[in-house]
Amino acid sequence: MLATILFACQSLTIVSGSSVVVFDLTYGIGGLSIPSVTKNRLNIATRSQWTITEPSHELQLIDADDKLVIVPLTHSFGASRISDSVEFMSITPGSSFAARFGNAMLLPPSKDHRHFRLMAGLTDPASQCNKGMMYYADMPADKIKLNIQVSLIPSKGKKTFVTRGGAKIEETHSERERFDICTIGKDSWIPFEIYNLWQNELLAIAGVPNRVALLMINWSSFIDKLPSIQYSVYRSDDSEDIVARIILRPRDFIKVSSLGADVMLYSNPYSKSYTLGLSVLKHIGVFFDYDHYRIGLCYPI
Repeated sequence: MLATILFACQSLTIVSGSSVVVFDLTYGIGGLSIPSVTKNRLNIATRSQWTITEPSHELQLIDADDKLVIVPLTHSFGASRISDSVEFMSITPGSSFAARFGNAMLLPPSKDHRHFRLMAGLTDPASQCNKGMMYYADMPADKIKLNIQVSLIPSKGKKTFVTRGGAKIEETHSERERFDICTIGKDSWIPFEIYNLWQNELLAIAGVPNRVALLMINWSSFIDKLPSIQYSVYRSDDSEDIVARIILRPRDFIKVSSLGADVMLYSNPYSKSYTLGLSVLKHIGVFFDYDHYRIGLCYPI
């Protein structure tokens, strides 16, 4: 790690006695960003108007070592319009960031840290994990993706799910798909068959005929009865080994307020682009080992 790092950040920390560099990230319109002391702060879309669409279009990533930029962890999240004034820097394998630091780790907020952190140049990433346990999956040579199968887990005491046609089934899971790790938004995009089944289960448990009716009821009365989402992470596209299972309970991806509920889960029946958004990333630590082309996952301390 270079002590002469060129980022002009309020939240840059160089850990004393080590080569680790820590960026405290903030969240705003467009996702996670690195705060700047300069006037022309650059993060995701803060200086332009843009609209998120389905995650199927490519955004151009710009390697710019001499500029302050937000570091998005995916290059396949779509925008219908984006200004040229918004710049991105890739931290995918082969990028200047990867060459400079060798590795990086995204850590969620905790009782000791209010914000997400991006740590670069770690010599012992497992020290950031509960019981020092890190679980590795392969990382493609040119992008940050994981091979994942998504499943529904029924609430305690429930053994079946209800399909749209009224049939009951005991188990369901998606085909294995490649998922981007995405810091642009809180929402996670999952295969449509799982999302559709979850929606049907939601309507059945809430006792309403359609999604419009969900706007007029109290979610707190039934949220804990909803199915959980399980992400089974495979070692590689060709491997049958599951290296980690990430289970999100309903309250992990549904925010209930007096105004209703914000469900941070989406899908598109016409797209096979899937993401782990901040609703997932806020529960796990993710380590990017560029030198060995692997991604580590853990439960952070």
